[in-house]
Amino acid sequence: MSDRMNRHGIVLSCEHATFAYPAGEHPLGVTDAVLESHRSWDLGALDMAESLAVRLRAPLVRSSHSRLLVDLNRSASNPDSVPTVSFGLPVPGNQKLSLEERMRRLDTYHTPY
Repeated sequence: MSDRMNRHGIVLSCEHATFAYPAGEHPLGVTDAVLESHRSWDLGALDMAESLAVRLRAPLVRSSHSRLLVDLNRSASNPDSVPTVSFGLPVPGNQKLSLEERMRRLDTYHTPY
């Protein structure tokens, strides 16, 4: 058995691992404080997922961006996969996205995940 594989076939996923926002993306219209808050990611989730991955000898797939850009914990067909509101706070940059921009985001960030 490879060091990267576990005997149970478990793959761990951490959808809200970071508040990072890719350079060049359409601005969200939220403050840095909002981007760095729970509205944007799950603080500690990646640390826990990495620890579990080591203990289980399981591969870990993690997000590379904030859930405010695209929420990987939602199906692509769910309107909240590109949230216009997060925990009661409007996300102005997502509220008037064109269908083309929404689909580009989903194709770029959601589909590969």
